Amino acid sequence: MQRVERNSKEYLMSVCFKLIFFTCFLGSFVYAKESGFQSGIGFTLGLGTASIATRARDGAEISKFSTSGSLVRDIVDDHALGWNAIGNSETLIDFGQKGIVKTRSGFSWHLGALMQKKMGNYFLGFRWIFGFNHDSSKISYPAGKWSIESIWRGLIGAEENYLGDNYGVLNDSAMSFSLKNKWFNSFIFELGYFAINKIQLFLGPGIVLQHQKFSYINKSGESLGGLSKTVAGPMMAFGARYALTQRIALGLEYQRQWLNRKTWHQVSKIIPDNIISYGMPTLKTNNNLFLVTLSYMFRAK
Repeated sequence: MQRVERNSKEYLMSVCFKLIFFTCFLGSFVYAKESGFQSGIGFTLGLGTASIATRARDGAEISKFSTSGSLVRDIVDDHALGWNAIGNSETLIDFGQKGIVKTRSGFSWHLGALMQKKMGNYFLGFRWIFGFNHDSSKISYPAGKWSIESIWRGLIGAEENYLGDNYGVLNDSAMSFSLKNKWFNSFIFELGYFAINKIQLFLGPGIVLQHQKFSYINKSGESLGGLSKTVAGPMMAFGARYALTQRIALGLEYQRQWLNRKTWHQVSKIIPDNIISYGMPTLKTNNNLFLVTLSYMFRAK
């Protein structure tokens, strides 16, 4: 299945690059009565790389569960110094601590619609794009046996003075998860300036909807199960376009996507039955896209 998916991605990349090359080659021979950019409606295509920056924050709320195991009472000079309860043989993942993150860049592409209105040396525009970001993060959390330690000051008169309990996980191992970016939608408002007749500089704020998949990684390195969520956030795009003809423009673009924080409440559904989750993973991601773009105006005027 992974080989079929990889072959389909490679085929799609090949088709997209051939489309850009063919359009640019054809555009160099198209006669334009008027050079430079014009107002109009068209489509846009982008190809490039995506990199993800992930912050694994402290887990949100703590899951409720019961533990069982042996009780050990420390006695020194007839004073009770504490109770130490070690949980059963089940392993716990401690999402209450920040995870260790490793990121991986991926291929990014999009298709969309473009509208522009020229106003002297400036222009206003709007873009809707749909595409895929194939960047990902691997997050490792501490894991181990569950422990409870009751703190005592010792005997005061005839009674023991109880101070409170400390809860935690004996961090003797680690469990890993993957967070992958999938499809996304962006809505971008553009404001631009014509540096010269054939060069267009632009920037624009927007909104992005990024679909993400969160999976458990077993000891063999395989991703098992998976939870999906669509995360929204603001974004900013800026770059430059060069007019090959009146209708066709080639460009370079950078996009920054700030995605809101998400807590994966149903993490217990994707981990093995003999593992208990302590808290829940809370992740916040940002995407950086570096793209080569191509736009074609159906109606130039």
